[in-house]
Formats: sequence, C-alpha cells, structure tokens
Amino acid sequence: MKLALTVISLLLLAGSAGAQHTPGYVEYGNIRFRDEKAMLDHYASQLRLDPDTVVYIFAFSGRVACMGEAKARAVRARNYLVKKQGIMPERVIWKDGGLRENLSIELWLRPRSEPAPEPTPTVDPAYATLKDCRRRERSQRGRLVGRA
Repeated sequence: MKLALTVISLLLLAGSAGAQHTPGYVEYGNIRFRDEKAMLDHYASQLRLDPDTVVYIFAFSGRVACMGEAKARAVRARNYLVKKQGIMPERVIWKDGGLRENLSIELWLRPRSEPAPEPTPTVDPAYATLKDCRRRERSQRGRLVGRA
C-alpha cells in the first residue's frame, strides 16, 4: 500500500513540480526535501527488489548558483538512501554533473552490468556565476557577520 502511494505521489510530482519521470530515471529541480524523500523512498524500494542495481545521482549547478549547492543536494540524497534507507554505500554513486540553466538533480537506476550513464551539462562554465551564500550570523550587537 505504501509503495502504491509513493508511486502515485511520484506521478503527481512529475506533473506538478516539473519533474521528468521514465522507468529508472527521474529529474527534478529545487523541490522541498519532503518531496525529494518520496522519490528517494521509491528508488530505495526498487534497490531492495533487485540487489544487482545501483543508483546514480547527478547534481547540476544552475547558471547562477551558490557555491557547493549542487554537491550538498547530491550528498544529502546519497546520505538519505544510505543512512535512512539502509542501502549499501557502493550502490549509491553521486557525481557533479556540471552546469545547467537551473539547479537540477538526476537519479538513474541501472543494473551493475550496464554502463554507467554520463551527465549532460548544458551551460558553459564561462557563463556561470557562483555566489557565496553561506549563512550569516548576527553578532551580539545585531550586526550581520560572515561565518569563519
């Protein structure tokens, strides 16, 4: 029952959140972690059904992006699958995919025997703008100060 609800949620997300979904592949942008976890739960259940499959996570930074944002999203997804869902670390492979117009995450479910998919960046790094978006903290006097 829970799997059926997860699949229904994935299909609804694909139509409403701009995600693309085909069997073994999903792409999404800047969505809430709650919605991302629904997709990752589905992938975890697929990984449990077939012990010979692996999941590839490609993280693409946007043309205008915060430094490290895409990597942080990929690592968060990987950690969720490994630590919360109990998937073996060697079955969850993440890679920096380069740049796209907007932040984008791709999940690929593939048998180990098939060649690994390759990321497809669409923006030349020369046209990208990376910003320092680290959180700023307030000092005791209320002024904003950067993190060290």
